[in-house]
Amino acid sequence: MVGQMDQLISRCSIQLGSSYTYDFNVTGQRATLWWHAHILWLRATVYGAIVISPKPGTPFPFIQPAREFEVVLGEWWNKDVEEIEKQGNKMRLPPNTHAMEVEPGKTYLLRIINAALNDELFFAIADHNLTVVEVDAIYTKPFTIQAVLIAGSQTTNVLVHANQFAVAGYTRFALSYNKKLRSLNSAQYHANVPFKVVRNLFYTVDLVLSHIFMATTFLLLELGPVILILAKYNLADPIKRNTVEVSAGGWTAIRFRADNPGVWFMHCHLELHTGWGLKTAYRLGVENGFCCGK
Repeated sequence: MVGQMDQLISRCSIQLGSSYTYDFNVTGQRATLWWHAHILWLRATVYGAIVISPKPGTPFPFIQPAREFEVVLGEWWNKDVEEIEKQGNKMRLPPNTHAMEVEPGKTYLLRIINAALNDELFFAIADHNLTVVEVDAIYTKPFTIQAVLIAGSQTTNVLVHANQFAVAGYTRFALSYNKKLRSLNSAQYHANVPFKVVRNLFYTVDLVLSHIFMATTFLLLELGPVILILAKYNLADPIKRNTVEVSAGGWTAIRFRADNPGVWFMHCHLELHTGWGLKTAYRLGVENGFCCGK
């Protein structure tokens, strides 16, 4: 669960050919969580799901499903992960992203091909409409839609009018989605918001790309765009999370109750960035920190 990057905080890394048994308590918990490697790029492939089901006879606080499935979204790397990430950093875009340079106000024709073996794919561009004009070498009566469906081996040509900034569109969607997330905050599953703030902490992150920070569970009060404003925090039913994304140039406000003694690691969840300084530790109720092998 932890690795060499934070060995002075928790434990030693698992050595080649050795094993480690991790015992943990799930009393009073129910969740969909996951485990993963915690050093450099190993998290790209070394991970798995952890499902903690409610106690037998305890129903979900929503419509009871007929069946459950675990869907793990990941990546399939055919090249060295670090080299691909370097390429993405040079482009200032996510890795393996193909960037098309366009001029605002002009219309472009996209020739889309589904080369997948047996997958129907959806294609869309944030905040843009697509006008379908041709499929499989046959012109169509043009119609405008937000997304197109392309089955395996099919082709579709669409017109796109470059009248929006895509990055801003994705940011608006992310902010809109996160603002809709609210804790159930019922009598059985209450939010338990700490209203009395004993200490305020302020951190800045000076990197170009957006980053994901992880810590022990905290309440996500607010997310904001580039300009920091006086936010009206949600103290009624904020969502509780263990990981939050801070967009490039953006900010986030979190609040947590310090009631679990130990040394807790708060860090960027892209493990390589911990070596760049995107990490800190909270020590609560213990005289000394834990060290590797102690």
